[in-house]
Amino acid sequence: MPPRSRKDFEIAIICALPVEADAVEALFDEHYDIHTYGKQEGDDNTYATGRIGGHHVVLAIMPGMGNRSSASVARGLRISFTQIKLALVVGICGGAPYSTENTEIILGDVIISDSVVEYDFGRQYPDGFVRKSGVKETLGQPKQEIRSFLNSLRTFRKRTQIQQQIMEHLKDLQRHNERDWSYPGVSQDILFPASYRHRHYEQDPRVECACIDYHSNKDPVCELALKSDCQRLGCAGRSIQRRRLDKDKPDAFIHIGTVASANTVMRSGEHRDRLAENEGIIGFEMEGAGVWDNLPCIIIKGVCDYTDSHKNKAWQNYASATAASCTKAFLKNWTSGLQQQRPEISSHSQPSSTVPFERDEKFVGREDIITSIKNAIQGRTGWTSKRAALVGLGGVGKSQIAIEYTYRVRESAPNTWIFWVHASNITRFEQGYRDIATVAKVPGCDDPKSDILQLVHKWLCDEENGSWLMVLDNADDIDTFFNSGKNVALVDYLPRVSHGSILITSRNQTAARNIVGAHGQMIPVEPMNTNDAIALLRARVNVQQSDEDARLLVQALECIPLAITQAGAYISNRSPRMSVSAYLGLFQRSESNQEHLLNYNDAHDLRRDRSIRHPVITTWQISFNQIRRISPKATDLLALMSVFDRQGIPEELVSEGMDQLEFEDALAPLMSFSLVQVENFTMFVLDLAW
Repeated sequence: MPPRSRKDFEIAIICALPVEADAVEALFDEHYDIHTYGKQEGDDNTYATGRIGGHHVVLAIMPGMGNRSSASVARGLRISFTQIKLALVVGICGGAPYSTENTEIILGDVIISDSVVEYDFGRQYPDGFVRKSGVKETLGQPKQEIRSFLNSLRTFRKRTQIQQQIMEHLKDLQRHNERDWSYPGVSQDILFPASYRHRHYEQDPRVECACIDYHSNKDPVCELALKSDCQRLGCAGRSIQRRRLDKDKPDAFIHIGTVASANTVMRSGEHRDRLAENEGIIGFEMEGAGVWDNLPCIIIKGVCDYTDSHKNKAWQNYASATAASCTKAFLKNWTSGLQQQRPEISSHSQPSSTVPFERDEKFVGREDIITSIKNAIQGRTGWTSKRAALVGLGGVGKSQIAIEYTYRVRESAPNTWIFWVHASNITRFEQGYRDIATVAKVPGCDDPKSDILQLVHKWLCDEENGSWLMVLDNADDIDTFFNSGKNVALVDYLPRVSHGSILITSRNQTAARNIVGAHGQMIPVEPMNTNDAIALLRARVNVQQSDEDARLLVQALECIPLAITQAGAYISNRSPRMSVSAYLGLFQRSESNQEHLLNYNDAHDLRRDRSIRHPVITTWQISFNQIRRISPKATDLLALMSVFDRQGIPEELVSEGMDQLEFEDALAPLMSFSLVQVENFTMFVLDLAW
């Protein structure tokens, strides 16, 4: 639920570059764009607001780089957002080659500050510059809450956990197409010796160049060399070998230590190494010191270069992405006093979940569909109603995708209620609402005379009760929602509110489209691709199998997840007598064998509705029965199609005896339930349903 005022924000994020801010905003769990919180007079900042995990976050984008600019932004934050308890300066930085623990720092790693040194703060004497001593004390050390948290990140378990979360969030970010957040490649991560200078190494006699007079690192190089990359200049010195770059794509590590902050860009490997040795510095940047004295501050920055003369911009996007991913992981583990005191997450109304299924720890694939759900529901902040429907053939995995999505929402947004409502009929819908009333302690729900649907609807509409996500599972029957015989149609008990989202699973496209409405999104769920289907089979079968046998079996099962899961259970329960190749032989031998195997009933999946006894056959029988009730002519049409080969049935062969309107009415239910696909007036029918 968006906060009521600026006083409810306790986390600030400050970015100097648009690419840094883009990476942070892309990882918001919720955007508060519809809410205008304003700012105090005298505050020149521009803000974006949203939520990361359980924290309300205000993002400030600096007008330019440097500590002077960041100090001004921090002062503006202090007068407009008076309850800020932690400011995170997030973006890119230069890195020392090694941490104080002598661990390799490579490009894409993340630096987290525990102290800051202003290395350009001091006195200029005739014989040189002397940095003012005691700078750490001048800037002050972080408060105890921050120091304690940073020390916890130094433990092996917590550090490993954070680094795993960084890579998970990075994968989410890389699915956004606004920018390229991909890893540039180990071949682009080159560390030269500190004394190896970035200059022209192959001279063109026709061009006057200062590099020709270069004899020591104190000599200047030409302006063109400063603006060119290593490839153009021919930098070919022997690079320093890094063990972590033996992998094709190494994970990003976090390094906690002292960060050097200045208004100048560090482009000298020798100066870098001296500061690293004398001060224990592991990162170099230009904004942290300006914030440090104004707000409780931590610097989180991705390493985009080695702060030597060879630096370039090739790594800025990826380093911005790892820094933003680390910021999200950091905030998921950070808890402040204000967060604990908020009414919406107090002990008597702690949001919870009514999802009746365990999470599938071996969930495979479907990341594109989960991203579509996230974009349709979480990415539409400000819409009055956020609804999406997963539509596809029975057994194609709609409910399993919905289950996985609910657990991901629970992880990323623990302050969001998650409700699961079986929607196959009125009785089960009402039971789902009773479960909501019980878990949420809806006032009046204990009264046997109360209208439970009305009570829960009222509770869901009240923004004070917090954000919620509801899954309507198996919403296949359009009459259940629109022609139930009640005074109020069931669909009217589904609130259209900005703080609530509804995800529907349905075999029936028509029913789903009517429930999500004109602004909702239909997300088709097709059978898995072959590689994901093989991965699913291997996750379900604990016996040896060849790649070819696995491929042939999943293709025989049309890559339908439920059929693969049921086959895996059959093989595993009959091992060692049964193997993948033996099952495939039995399945291909006859249609009666197929029916027998698909009716297998000895496996009990805790992630499926227990009311369905014979999962594969029954789930399709439900579709057939609904089609028979809706349109007997559609049933006759499907029977006629069974006379022909399932692939490429010409329309004119099966439409004889019907006018165009009759044919369209008979075909529509078959298409709506995903049993038939039409391409260029040619029909294709699902093989297993055949």
